[in-house]
Amino acid sequence: MRILHTSDWHIGKKIYGEDRLDEHARFLDWLLETIINRDVDVLLVSGDVFDSSMPPARATDLYYRFLFDLYGKTHTFAVIIAGNHDSAVRLAAPGQFLKMARMHVVGGIRDSAKDCVVHLDANGQTAAFAAVPYLNESDILPHIPLEAEIERSLRYREAMKRIYDECLSAMDADIKVFMGHYFIQGGTSGDSERLVQIGGIAPVRTDDLPGDADYIALGHLHKHQQIKGDGCPVMYPGSPLPLSFKEAEYDKKVLLVDLGTDVACNIEEVTVPVFRELVRVEGTPDDLTQLANFGVFAHKHLR
Repeated sequence: MRILHTSDWHIGKKIYGEDRLDEHARFLDWLLETIINRDVDVLLVSGDVFDSSMPPARATDLYYRFLFDLYGKTHTFAVIIAGNHDSAVRLAAPGQFLKMARMHVVGGIRDSAKDCVVHLDANGQTAAFAAVPYLNESDILPHIPLEAEIERSLRYREAMKRIYDECLSAMDADIKVFMGHYFIQGGTSGDSERLVQIGGIAPVRTDDLPGDADYIALGHLHKHQQIKGDGCPVMYPGSPLPLSFKEAEYDKKVLLVDLGTDVACNIEEVTVPVFRELVRVEGTPDDLTQLANFGVFAHKHLR
């Protein structure tokens, strides 16, 4: 089974007030082409589809146009979770309709963590996905007045363990994949991730993750990376577009993951093209004006 793992699209993101929807449109076109050319069975989007809980209309249009094309032009399933930038309610609102089009969207936990489990049959294999979205501490922890930060952090970790264990009890499949959107201990963050930590302490560690997993598909960190641990691969694909000038230094990736009962997990990093450069420029106003007149800055974001 071939999975394409991506996250942190942040559709609707602006940089210094400048719109980036054209870049997102080109990324989604490229992503669809990659899914078709690489014969992807399942697309995983590990949160932060949008940059805000109230994205502009054109941002939602891009998203739904992509899902429409994914349904109409491929055989691919999609499993999508909400991140801390998304509105869980808005993202999941058309969920029943999208499910009929092979799209499974999880915004939050309703009655049981088992509701997050998605079972799919693809390419002769059965797979179960624990599509656990971003969960604020207030979503899963009862309030205890004057509680120390470290105690609250430990309770959060225990709650996440219980949620994953409950998901695992409902996962009857050849392949088991766990999703999440959070900062994990050992991860490297940049300057554009909104804080998703409790008291500055990473709320989840690799030993909190299920031992029976074949792959852990995470989102939130914008630099693609693998978290060291003793179990299966724990991966952040990173954001496909640089969301700050610092992130322009990162190579942007999506991850192609081949999983099966009789083969070892194989991960291929696929480089996302640069759709518009982010460039720092220094000089006097006259120097910059002269360069601009020569078209040096065309189709670039400047700082």
